[in-house]
Amino acid sequence: IRDSNKYAWRDWLFLGAPRECTFRDGDEFQDGAVYVYRRTGAEYSFVEKLSRSGTSIELGDRFGAGVVAGGGYLFVGASNDQDFGGLIDPRDEPDQPSFYFAGKVQIYKLNLSEDSWQFQQTLQSPTPGSFGSFGARTQSHHIALNAAANLAVIGEFNGYAGGAGELHVYRLQDGTWNRVQTVAAPVGVDDFADTVLPLDGDHFAVNGAATTVDDATPKVFVFETQGIGLNALPVHTETFDTIDFAACGSLVFNSGFAAAGDAIAFAEPCATTFAGANAGRVRIFSFDESQQSLALQQTIDGGLADGYMGLNLNVGQEVIALDRSGRRLAIGAPFVGPLPLDPQTATGMDVLSYSRNQNGNWNEVARLASPTTGLPTFFQMFGDAVLITHGRILVSE
Repeated sequence: IRDSNKYAWRDWLFLGAPRECTFRDGDEFQDGAVYVYRRTGAEYSFVEKLSRSGTSIELGDRFGAGVVAGGGYLFVGASNDQDFGGLIDPRDEPDQPSFYFAGKVQIYKLNLSEDSWQFQQTLQSPTPGSFGSFGARTQSHHIALNAAANLAVIGEFNGYAGGAGELHVYRLQDGTWNRVQTVAAPVGVDDFADTVLPLDGDHFAVNGAATTVDDATPKVFVFETQGIGLNALPVHTETFDTIDFAACGSLVFNSGFAAAGDAIAFAEPCATTFAGANAGRVRIFSFDESQQSLALQQTIDGGLADGYMGLNLNVGQEVIALDRSGRRLAIGAPFVGPLPLDPQTATGMDVLSYSRNQNGNWNEVARLASPTTGLPTFFQMFGDAVLITHGRILVSE
């Protein structure tokens, strides 16, 4: 489950393993799976393994690349699901029609009487295309639910296909999830909807970037629910400082981003602080619903023992996370050292834990050292715990 997604909801824990292989005709295929656990007391016990409903295709579905749950529903993204036709990589045959890595989402519903999750329906883009990444891209959150769990926002990245990206909005109506709206990327924005995260009960945070590669200006857009869908235009746009390409190069696109409650945290991993170059920093913003705006709440600078704070080193690696209340924050600081980085030989990563007090200030409350050499590939906060995925080892503290 090295580059999987994962989600905790109430006493349930879902671990996606999109690269889990099955063997057919003497070859292996990354069909993927989702492993479901349930907590009793302080212990999690395995309940069941979910596989994509339908026929697996030649290249593997990578089922489990996106996992989100709420209100008794489980959304699972399959990044390579192509049942609607086409196995051709457009990079090899650009003149042929293809739905390579178009993506799909399957929905499961909790059956309380059997204590299991049962397949309900499949969602797909109304205009599927190659590299659309509808609902599932291993290193990003493409699915978000509102607090009432009756509205789902699914991102279709389209970045690798030269598209700007868009949001698809689904509403739970009479027990079925129906698409009610598609929201296009704001004008002049590319790489839109690579990450979609819920804020409070009525708002969603969506990232994007400028349209030119030389302009590394990341943006976060806040959308508000309106009627049965969303406002067609964001109610707030936050443009972060242009990041120095000379210092970070392409690593700018791997900076961490987290949102929950009324908080948005954004990492600038190559920023220079009092500790020197590439120590990194994380800036925390609060969303004022009455003013429909973000305000900088606090800046956390990387110190002498930190390096590249909040950096997303590997494909599928998150190193910044907020719990769902937006009051606890965990930040990864991989190590101190000059670029280029080599995650295979890294000496480890500390996880810094912060808590917000009644005055709105964030204070460091703990520092968890990496249990082994190398870098954790994921971590996520839920409740008072941080879930750390280190290769095939799960450690919760």
